[in-house]
Amino acid sequence: MKCPNFYKKNSIQSVVDIGSGYGRVVNFISSINRIKSYGIEYDKEVFKVANKIKKKNVNLYCGDIFNFNIKKFKSKCYILVDPFKKVQDRNRFLSRVKKTYPGEKKYIIAVNNYKGRFPNQFKLIYSTIGSKTRTLKIFEIS
Repeated sequence: MKCPNFYKKNSIQSVVDIGSGYGRVVNFISSINRIKSYGIEYDKEVFKVANKIKKKNVNLYCGDIFNFNIKKFKSKCYILVDPFKKVQDRNRFLSRVKKTYPGEKKYIIAVNNYKGRFPNQFKLIYSTIGSKTRTLKIFEIS
């Protein structure tokens, strides 16, 4: 499954990159898929640089993800490129995602999230392994 097909097949209109860093992922996704992309970065200096180089369909925010109302993004697809230092924080975020839009499918695109397993409610629908520490997994939850 190629990611452009994934977005189209699942009617994904927008994505939210948690811990977006310099915005490479959201800029790339926005340019190849023409969908709205959001990034949330905790580090203020990194956010300032990212904001200068962001693409047209990208909105970036600076702050702690746990202080955001994630429903405001109206997205059912979240990207995690290993943004959490602690598995407990990642699982806390996943619990919030699970509670948004009850009964509707939501997706997590996890890149290099090798620390701990995802909760059982998150069904693995795609996986590719590049090396011991380089992976891409897509999870679905209703």
